[in-house]
Amino acid sequence: MVSALEGHVFHNRLTHTIKVAQVARRLAEKLLASVEAQRRDDDSLPAAPLNPDATEAAAHAHDIGHPPFGHVAEVELQRLMEHNGYDTFEGNAQSFRIVTKVAPANLDYGGLDLTRATLNGILKYPWLQTALPAVAKSKWAAYDTEVDDFNFARGGSDPCAVGTEKSLEAEVMGWADDITYAVHDLEDLFRAGLIPAERLHRDQAVRDDFADWVQRRWVAQQRDADPAEIGAALRAFPTFFGIADPYDGGREQRIRLRLFTSTLISRYVKATTMKYEEGAWRVRIEPGARLEVDVLKLLTWRYVIERPALAGQQHGQKRVIRDLFEIFGNAADSADKSADATILPTRTRADLQALKDSGTSAPALRARIVVDGLCSMTETRCCGCTAAYEAPPWARCLTPSCDRAGPARPHRCASLGRCPPLLRVRYSWSAAPGPLLRRRGPTPARRQIV
Repeated sequence: MVSALEGHVFHNRLTHTIKVAQVARRLAEKLLASVEAQRRDDDSLPAAPLNPDATEAAAHAHDIGHPPFGHVAEVELQRLMEHNGYDTFEGNAQSFRIVTKVAPANLDYGGLDLTRATLNGILKYPWLQTALPAVAKSKWAAYDTEVDDFNFARGGSDPCAVGTEKSLEAEVMGWADDITYAVHDLEDLFRAGLIPAERLHRDQAVRDDFADWVQRRWVAQQRDADPAEIGAALRAFPTFFGIADPYDGGREQRIRLRLFTSTLISRYVKATTMKYEEGAWRVRIEPGARLEVDVLKLLTWRYVIERPALAGQQHGQKRVIRDLFEIFGNAADSADKSADATILPTRTRADLQALKDSGTSAPALRARIVVDGLCSMTETRCCGCTAAYEAPPWARCLTPSCDRAGPARPHRCASLGRCPPLLRVRYSWSAAPGPLLRRRGPTPARRQIV
């Protein structure tokens, strides 16, 4: 939800992924220790098929397929693919496609050649869209193009890996994802002044109002919603929060906020156990802890996602995705001779050429490769490409190459004097990080408006 450009005080998708991996690994190690303790008391119990390395690796990969701008772009890409008759799009399925087909690691095959346990651990929703339509309404594990890899991942010996049940690694990774998502969104949005956590801490009326909103939302979703249980889940605020004023960045508030987040993470990790039931080891989470995490996650919806300002920003983000999908799709379409294929990122052009050489250049497969390229782009790069494609000719001198990985491109203006006076640029060559402008060489240029 938050771009890396927002600042260091916020978690973005990268820092979120790192923390999910940390929590997932430690949680897996804790659960294995508890299994060994149970086996010492009962030597008839088998070992648990839970691997901390595979759990951590799955956590690192769990969000890798989400497109720039997050879930709003995921919904837009799904709409665009289905509207044009090109199958569909789903972030989890895209993650699985990246690690099995798209990510380059070897000249002889695509993907990362991950183990079965790691691939199965990535499958947070271990079913195909076409296989279980009643279950897979909005989330599923793999596209039809990765069915063989999906079957390989689900063909292990873990008794839990049957039907729609997750592997133990996926269970642990998913719970670690939920914990960090709920806790760190609360931390970030309190710092930003968007979630009134201090009022939830000190004012019972505010907690009651939020509990009523949660109940109405869950009733609309046909989920059990006991007001007493929801109210009990909110007791974490007066019990653990300890900040009675809006966030001002002071030292005491930073300490109390850090203690609050670490206390909650530890609380939810300790609420997780493993039990041997019905011939298999199962991950069990205390219902109260699960309810608290679900309620904390809804704070983001109540105070941020449903804000009109965010809706306006997301409208612009969907437009960027829509424009790039159309531009790249036209360039990739072999029937459109007027499209300039050089506008595509280098990797996308190479993948399209390989598809054409294989003799299977179907429109749906070309669209899938276009989406692969879109999902590999950062938000800044998407906005920069859109601006470059729509800008008047004199503004092109300020636009870096859309394809950072491609060859350096010459400056588009014959002289800086051709630019309008307010957009003239003075270049001071420096190796320091800054806005990049490729100018017949790989050295980035620091730009200054004069």
